[in-house]
Amino acid sequence: MSHTAQSTARALTSYGLSALPQGPILVASDASSDSNAAFPLAQMLAAHTKADVHVMSALGPFATSMYAFDGMPMPSGGDETSRASREAAIRQQLRNLVPSNEWPVIVRGGESTREIVDYAATIDARVVLTGRGH
Repeated sequence: MSHTAQSTARALTSYGLSALPQGPILVASDASSDSNAAFPLAQMLAAHTKADVHVMSALGPFATSMYAFDGMPMPSGGDETSRASREAAIRQQLRNLVPSNEWPVIVRGGESTREIVDYAATIDARVVLTGRGH
């Protein structure tokens, strides 16, 4: 477990995990190494609270560097190939960081913050975890 996750775990334990609301834990990941810290923390919280964990990622409208011949960025968030690629990357991240868990993964197209908040509301998430820098 990373230093950040350990520090957060200690703080939550002293605060009392029962203070968290009901509902699943949502991990928001962009599949980068900056997202890694959220996974062991989610695993620890889930073990203590018996909460389900969901993992989601949002592909913004320009999440992939594709350019038209005139140099204008082209939208890519709705591209099924981009979504499948992101989902595969997230699943690999899960296997590397929390191999004993098979949490559901969803990839949505749209602006990241809005998609995370909308999905958290949809599943009535108790907490949203992100990695550092998010």
